[in-house]
Amino acid sequence: MTVLRGARYAGVLALLMLQAGCGPAKPILTEQEAEARCVELRQLAASVMQARQQAVKLPEASKLVGEAPLEQQMLTEAFGHNIYANPQVVIRVIESFRQRYFELCLEQMEEQYDLTN
Repeated sequence: MTVLRGARYAGVLALLMLQAGCGPAKPILTEQEAEARCVELRQLAASVMQARQQAVKLPEASKLVGEAPLEQQMLTEAFGHNIYANPQVVIRVIESFRQRYFELCLEQMEEQYDLTN
């Protein structure tokens, strides 16, 4: 379940990444595009924070939100490195989440189709 929850967060970021033209065959974002993604990441982080605050009201939901390592990584990157002031950090965060998204997809496929053998 944790992988699926992480994949949901990664999926949202993957959509942002694809909208930014940062897919596997696309070039890295320009500085202007990175600044635009900055706004989207800020909104995403704000919605995650709001969901987290609402989840605190329900002990079970709070526990589930707290288990999402991808969410914690996103918030650390977003707020710990002042993502809004540095477009290059946006590029690094997007690349990091692209890598994590593909890792989660592989893990999920291995579990679903028993590819571990």
